[in-house]
Amino acid sequence: MCRTLYTGDDGDFLTAMATGGNCHPTGYPLFLLLGKAALFLFAPFFPEPAARVNLLTVLCGSLAVGFFYRFLVSLRQERYLAATGALVLAFSPTLWQQSLSVEIYALTAAFLCGLLWAAAAWWEKPTENGPLLRMAAVYGLSCTNHMTMALFLPGFLLLVLYRRRTLLGRDWRVLIGLAGLFLLPLLLYLYLPWAAHRNPPVNWGDPSTPAALWETVTGKQYRTSMFRSASVFQTHAEGYFRLAGESGPGLLAKEFGFHFLWLIPVGLFAMAARGPRHVLLLVAWVAAVNLLFSFNYNIFDIYVYYIPSYIVATTWIVFGMSFLVTAAFDRFRWTPEQRRHYSILLAVILPAVPVVNLSINYVTNDRSGNRLEYDFTYNILRSAPKNAIITTIGSTTYFSLWYRKYVLGERPDVVIVNVNLLAASLAQRAWYYRHLRQQYPDIDNTYSGRRATPEEAARNDFLVAFLERAARRGVPVLWLSHAQLEDLRMDSSTEVTLRPRLARNFERRAWGIVERLYPKDRVPTERELYAENRRIWPDLRFGNLIAWAHADPFQEPIPIRYAEAFTEWGKLCEKVGQNPLAADAYRNAQSLYVVPEAGEGLTRLNAPSDPVTTIVTVPPDGSPTP
Repeated sequence: MCRTLYTGDDGDFLTAMATGGNCHPTGYPLFLLLGKAALFLFAPFFPEPAARVNLLTVLCGSLAVGFFYRFLVSLRQERYLAATGALVLAFSPTLWQQSLSVEIYALTAAFLCGLLWAAAAWWEKPTENGPLLRMAAVYGLSCTNHMTMALFLPGFLLLVLYRRRTLLGRDWRVLIGLAGLFLLPLLLYLYLPWAAHRNPPVNWGDPSTPAALWETVTGKQYRTSMFRSASVFQTHAEGYFRLAGESGPGLLAKEFGFHFLWLIPVGLFAMAARGPRHVLLLVAWVAAVNLLFSFNYNIFDIYVYYIPSYIVATTWIVFGMSFLVTAAFDRFRWTPEQRRHYSILLAVILPAVPVVNLSINYVTNDRSGNRLEYDFTYNILRSAPKNAIITTIGSTTYFSLWYRKYVLGERPDVVIVNVNLLAASLAQRAWYYRHLRQQYPDIDNTYSGRRATPEEAARNDFLVAFLERAARRGVPVLWLSHAQLEDLRMDSSTEVTLRPRLARNFERRAWGIVERLYPKDRVPTERELYAENRRIWPDLRFGNLIAWAHADPFQEPIPIRYAEAFTEWGKLCEKVGQNPLAADAYRNAQSLYVVPEAGEGLTRLNAPSDPVTTIVTVPPDGSPTP
């Protein structure tokens, strides 16, 4: 698992857990409360708060694998086949990856696998009320972690009503009890308004009113990304099922490898022909609604939503193996004694096959040494002067800066602004505007107290005016740019739109690993900029940047920014005659990407462009050492 802060929504979750605040919709109250417990319980093992919640996620992923094993055993699969299936799921890249840092999908998988096990076990004893009532309560609890669990509810409900039809007749009191136990855990969502009323530093959506709570729980802000275009469905479906092509195999083939993929249709046929058909209908419902929803949801990290379908596919893989083993036994007409003999051999061989997936996916999924986001945000804050405003576009680094400021208590003086959140909240003075006003009350005077119109917010007029006013009042304004070297998915369009606006109002200059925005008439000299930057660079941390720079596509913005920063630092050093420092900076940039400007700089300096294996830092005495 990651020993520090990872990327994505991790910083948002951790900040909400540690400060008693609210994270992004749909609120995830169960995960927030479990995270708060983990921050306390695992403190003796990890001083880093992020690592404590990472460990919680590891345990959730492990529970998912254990519950899945019990589910397969309850379907009367041989234990060695159940163990093989559990290991296939454990070493599948997506569930494994989502079990290593602060995310909710491992807990969702644990709930789904546990409920499948409970439903399969109850089917054998349908007259017992206790297991059924417990299953209802657990199902309600699962919906307080991730609302996609509600998609699978009709399948479970139909299974129960088909097996015990008296629930619609003489056992109606049990049915009412089931409904009550399902609804009772949903009261956990009341944690969100309770947390909001405590005025936490981060209070996403401010769900303190019934209307705001409903918008949070139902994920209103994401609805525009759902069921909007047939082309999105087609693209996602093709990317999931593709077997070959210019882009390589699709997600399903990558998840299991072709050595397991062909067993999925075999297992589906086996369940349809030999049963248990009630389980086939249930898991088919889970897979169908999961894929229908996910194929119509237009987000860049949609791959994590496919985990329920992978759980179903693994079930079919196990039934496929079972079908082939039984067919082989029948074909050779082996006696029961011979079957027991060969079963022992299979019990040794088959569980070893998933080791192939382990070996394939280990390097990609290993995060134990990944400090990219952690060091990156440290360097951003180290680059910031006192009382600076740090402006970001992407949410990932923004959330990570939240973590450092509100959880680790670093740099309480800085103001961190997210461009997209500000634009979305301006017209209504929504929660995010209030969040910024708590940090920087003068924001109200940007338009002399007048509210920005929706058009001004969309054009980022308010943002530019706010930053220019602050800069002219002597507040250091830093800009975290991400989109110079290559497209950065969702955030690049905002960056491209803003770049000419910033160019009209500011001069952008290198400032550590970020940029500083100066009013046009207040730009310091190059010597002054060099002196300021010369004080910043020795304190920055690069650790194992080279080794991890391109290990994870979701962290690719980080080496992009480093390459840009090294190039700009090299150009500044070159302009003031510090050629050895300039050459080191250019080589550092080239070690991350092929940066034309850095290559041209090395040519101008007639310096060798040997690749570096360790980022060269700038010590206080001025002589560069690795």
